[in-house]
Amino acid sequence: MVEDTILIIGALSAVMSPKIGALSDRNGRVKLLVITSLGGFMTEVITILAYKYPEAVNYKWLLAGAIFEGFCIHTFFMLFVLFVVPESLSKKRQEIAQEKYRAGRGSDAADGYTWKWALKSANILSPLTILWPTGPGTSSRLRANLILLSIVDTTIFGVAMGALNVLVLYTGYAFDWKTEDTSVFISEVNVIRVFGLLVILPSLNYLVRRRRQYTQRRDSGFVSADPTSGSDLFDLSIIRVAIFLEVAGYFGYATATTGQMFVASGVLAALGGIASPTLQASLTKHVPQDQIGQLLGATGLLHALARIIAPTIFGLIYAKTVATVPSTVFIVLTSFFVVAFFFSWFIRPHVYIEDQSTSTTTPETVNPVYDPDVLVDEEITGN
Repeated sequence: MVEDTILIIGALSAVMSPKIGALSDRNGRVKLLVITSLGGFMTEVITILAYKYPEAVNYKWLLAGAIFEGFCIHTFFMLFVLFVVPESLSKKRQEIAQEKYRAGRGSDAADGYTWKWALKSANILSPLTILWPTGPGTSSRLRANLILLSIVDTTIFGVAMGALNVLVLYTGYAFDWKTEDTSVFISEVNVIRVFGLLVILPSLNYLVRRRRQYTQRRDSGFVSADPTSGSDLFDLSIIRVAIFLEVAGYFGYATATTGQMFVASGVLAALGGIASPTLQASLTKHVPQDQIGQLLGATGLLHALARIIAPTIFGLIYAKTVATVPSTVFIVLTSFFVVAFFFSWFIRPHVYIEDQSTSTTTPETVNPVYDPDVLVDEEITGN
């Protein structure tokens, strides 16, 4: 049942994530966030009904909840997005995107919907082309950065998804933990992870970036514009340190001989949780704002595939080795983090898609200003 649920969520998310990302460029972020939250909300409702009224609501309805979640991707978050979070895309930008989308559909109709067009539309991997941009303003370093960041991000996400079930099974086998002991451990780890995301990462960002801007404003009277300029050394340092903590944590899982050592390793691994949002932010810094939705849709596709593949692989490894060397699965998980840590050192700072429109001598060249109303729909152009 659990495997079926994971498969349904992952498969449908792989199809829908790129589409939702592209739609957010045309219709705004808030509307799509509310719709995606609705899927998780429906899943929780079905779970409650199946638990409360098992005679009336069969447990197989949980698979329907997985379908809702896969199509959409909970209550508080949905209401918060709907009534509190401001829309980041102006109406003008949305209208321009919609006009470009209609123009692209019109040209397709004029050329005829051939079998090549049908194959391209049905190819769920086509959104990944955003990770290999070509044309003016791009470079081999840009493509290398996007690929490396995507590999590292997907590896970290996949390992996290694959380790969830293994952690529960391993602690019960190695330390004879009961359900309540495992629940306390998972709660402690999640508290540390939330602390890292809500306290440590914002504090570091304030100390490094905000104070620098404050000093610049105090010394010169203004703060220079901060256009899309790729990942900086601060981003890369956060990523590398966080992955190193993940390596230490999972290696600790593999070598822990007591429950206390296992909990300490979990704390280290949880502190490494700040890598994932930093990786996502670094990816978006490589492309213009009009392509962020498409880029995040591509990463959502990779995450969905990892959601399907990783739990299956690591579950099989644990099942095959638990009778001989039960910690083998954590050694494998650690090796994946080591590979991600190795790749992170080849990511170059300040690499991004250069805006060719400002290359000529114009007033904007002297004082470059990013025009948020210039939008290109990646789903149409295929770049």
